[in-house]
Amino acid sequence: MYEEKIAPPILKQFHTLTHRHFVLNLSLLILLLIETIAFFSLAPFFFKTGFFSLVLALWLITFFGYFILKNYLLAERLGKFRALAEKFKRGVLTMQPEIQPILQKKRAAKELIAFADSLSLNSDVIESKLDKIKLFLFPLICGQPKGSFRKALYDFAKEELAGVIRLDPLSEEAHLELARIKESLGVLSKEMGNQKAFLKGVKEASEEFKVLLELSPHKSELYLDLARCYQLLGDSVSEKTILEAGRQAHPHHAEILLRLGKIYFQENEAAKGFKVYEALKAFDPSKSDQLIAFYQ
Repeated sequence: MYEEKIAPPILKQFHTLTHRHFVLNLSLLILLLIETIAFFSLAPFFFKTGFFSLVLALWLITFFGYFILKNYLLAERLGKFRALAEKFKRGVLTMQPEIQPILQKKRAAKELIAFADSLSLNSDVIESKLDKIKLFLFPLICGQPKGSFRKALYDFAKEELAGVIRLDPLSEEAHLELARIKESLGVLSKEMGNQKAFLKGVKEASEEFKVLLELSPHKSELYLDLARCYQLLGDSVSEKTILEAGRQAHPHHAEILLRLGKIYFQENEAAKGFKVYEALKAFDPSKSDQLIAFYQ
């Protein structure tokens, strides 16, 4: 995959940028804390000497200046993350100049998605106590830079897929990948603490999966995609309904049966669960073992 060749230098720039911003934000925060402690400790002295108003003004400038600089650094960081994502995209495109534009866009979207998926928010390597401290402080001081970078990658993938759809409006593959990106963006928003964006992204994805399923009921993975969205939204009734429909359309699809069996056991419908278990046992013993292990 092109992602394996192009990603390392991009990741190096990403880590350099996030480390620099972490140090800058931490330095500004420490400066603000020192000034705040000094101001309140020496406030009586300044009040007696008549310098209280001047020192208070200086402290307020520092206080509001901290937040202004923090927001400026955030905007700069997001802009550079987008520039890195675009650089990755250009790298993918320059490695395949001879193919048709629509295939270029499909390849670029695929590589952008693969790169974003590889950047799990919990994939940081912890080698020392300093790494643990930094990992704890980073979200408090700088937010979720890795999540922001992943979002930029997904956004570029969406743009490429939108380009594919403009060139080929009937491309089911492009519509499917676009729906999955919306789901991924929703899940990423939840990991970053944005519940509203999470619900919006997953609901949009579920609507697209429903349309795709109506057009292609023979594609078993669409039942799983839609069921996964319902699971994320906490709608167990709809999740069970779509998996039951998937079972009717694809009675020997092991993954559909496994997920449906788990729901039956979760909802104390053991008789139905064991029927699914017996059906799985007949053609996929490994999945039936997973199901019975889940029940026990």
